[in-house]
Amino acid sequence: MKKQRLNQKGNPGSDIIQTPKGGIEYSASGKETHHLIGIHGGPGGYDQIHAVYPDMYNKGFRILAWSRPGYLRTPLTVGETFRGQADALAMLMDALEIETAAVLALSAGGPVALEFALRHPDRIWALILGSAVSRRYAINPHNVEQQIMFSRLMFNNPVIWITNLLAKHKSSYVFKSLIKTESSLSQKEVEALLLNIMDNPKKVEILRGLLKSMSPASLRKPGLDNDLKQLEHPIDLPLDRITTPTLIIHGTHDFDVSFYHAWYAAKSIPNAELFPVEEGFHIIPLCDQDEEVTAKRLAFLRTYAP
Repeated sequence: MKKQRLNQKGNPGSDIIQTPKGGIEYSASGKETHHLIGIHGGPGGYDQIHAVYPDMYNKGFRILAWSRPGYLRTPLTVGETFRGQADALAMLMDALEIETAAVLALSAGGPVALEFALRHPDRIWALILGSAVSRRYAINPHNVEQQIMFSRLMFNNPVIWITNLLAKHKSSYVFKSLIKTESSLSQKEVEALLLNIMDNPKKVEILRGLLKSMSPASLRKPGLDNDLKQLEHPIDLPLDRITTPTLIIHGTHDFDVSFYHAWYAAKSIPNAELFPVEEGFHIIPLCDQDEEVTAKRLAFLRTYAP
């Protein structure tokens, strides 16, 4: 594999490789033998993996991040259904000559990872679900902030541009709104968490990176539209057939993807390990227990690495 380019921020740049279903955008970082594949949420792209999981880089794994169909430079025609996207990932691995890998899936990337474990069990040696969808998903009717975010922010280039600008100069205002959208924490708990985040430059950078990984909206809209369409349908996968060692990490106060998704997956996947993050919300790397969670991920991967 050729040497990976870096962008101006020092993050991995991306390339496109051709597969039988079309071109897929990806980035690869590290020279290690064991691969860890990140599957982003919605909206997102290959860049979301580095933005949300910077602590997983340079830890002994070669990290492969890719843009799911409909996001950035991967056409939606590569795979509209989650099953089709799982097969597209297998094709990406073939094109890059990767035999097996661990998979780390975030949020709406969950169904793709579960389909991959079911359809390509010989290609995956460990599965980590982070705040991941495992059942039917719909925008929470009781989460007013989330409804506003999806209706006005996610599909609007000027609005998300302004949000990124505010995140740079008026960080606490934007970050507080995002925490309220993604958590069921009380006002007092939100304020306390916000103070901890603002005192931690690494977490501030994660939040800014997450917002950037949602823009420009126009390059991610086809993928997000498709995700919401696919998630409207019941997700009744035979999770009891998954044989891959599985770690499920989920915040108990996740107001976006409820903790029920984690409970259901842990109950259904044989020998799956559930790691609840007490008072944690949808963006786990911003929770107070982030270092403990990172250590758990790494220990799990090192235990099952072939």
